[in-house]
Amino acid sequence: MGTHNHRTLSLALVLIMPLTMTGCWDRIEIDQRGFVVGVGIDRSTAKTVTRETSGGTDKYAGTYQIVVPSGLRQGNTQSGGGSKAYFNLTASENSMHSLTGKMSTKTSRAPYFEHLKLIIISAEVARTKEFADIMDFFLRDNEMRRNVKIMISDGRAEDVLNVKPLSENMPVNYIESTSKNKRKSNFMLPVTRIGDLHEYMLTQESYTVQKVSSYRDGITLTGAALIDGETNRLLGFLTGEETQGLNFLKQEVKGGIVETEMYGSTVDLEVERANRQIKVDWPPGGKPVFSVYIQVEGSLGKSFAKLDLTNSPTLTDIEAKLGAKVTDTCTKLMAVLQKKYGRDAAGLGSHLRENHYRQWTAIQNNWEKGDKLFREVEVRVQTDVKIRRIGSINANEEGRGS
Repeated sequence: MGTHNHRTLSLALVLIMPLTMTGCWDRIEIDQRGFVVGVGIDRSTAKTVTRETSGGTDKYAGTYQIVVPSGLRQGNTQSGGGSKAYFNLTASENSMHSLTGKMSTKTSRAPYFEHLKLIIISAEVARTKEFADIMDFFLRDNEMRRNVKIMISDGRAEDVLNVKPLSENMPVNYIESTSKNKRKSNFMLPVTRIGDLHEYMLTQESYTVQKVSSYRDGITLTGAALIDGETNRLLGFLTGEETQGLNFLKQEVKGGIVETEMYGSTVDLEVERANRQIKVDWPPGGKPVFSVYIQVEGSLGKSFAKLDLTNSPTLTDIEAKLGAKVTDTCTKLMAVLQKKYGRDAAGLGSHLRENHYRQWTAIQNNWEKGDKLFREVEVRVQTDVKIRRIGSINANEEGRGS
């Protein structure tokens, strides 16, 4: 009996032990991974076929920014000595899967996306149906995280990843840090993440994505890229002022400056907080009328001796002037969205769906398409500005006295 039990136990151990040895069958050592932190996708400009897969011409030109760990350890920046903390790898292919495969043949470390921070798509690519295909590739990748940032460049994405930052050790770190400066500028969009794009694609709502432009000494994020919710193609770019209006309408302003002119001089309001409320008047059988109320609080960044800021009527005049400026900016933005593009990037349709669902279901198919009701709805904007602090005063010679 004892011998039979011993044989049974031995047989069980023989069967179980291989199961405990399979946990690391696909392990790749960390020093054998190529950590991709940035990806840029452009239209291929290659005049010759370079693909090694099937026949045809290359569609995509990809630029992968890969970390060099030894450069990070040395703490070098672009202006310092020693090795760089990154290198850019480029290749052309006809699909994203083939592109990644080709990258693996050009580096000793296979591309690894789990630490990816930023994806930049050129405007030329974003204007085609391939933009949605590229996003689908990254969304389905099991190494991808949903907080990866997405940007659209008005030039080549490769040029953006090739900038030479002075204060960061990698271009991606420089771009990512700049994208978070919402408290200093309201002329740029909040960070756009790939998870946000996935939601927009599922709901087929038109949306905006952060715009990036490169120049000789760096990049700028002023403006926004407008994407059609049905086709997921780039329609055009909003200017910095139009983006400011969009931020106020969507309650995305966290800071920045509002400027206006008074008596031939510039008055700056440093925004500290901003809120927005939307009310809808929807008569039976009629079209919805939107009333948008914006409340802005802040301090004067600068003022002038000819304006007596200790006088309450003067402050009231300045507040009214600044409020009119915000209202005008938002009104101009709505005119661009309604008349030029016919796309509801301001989220008015979303407000109807969330707060007036029964009426919304009756018109949702005719909002941007069909009867195109969005182009015709009335949007009234009213802004109330409160100056909490008057800031510094620049006195002129007359104000100082003799």
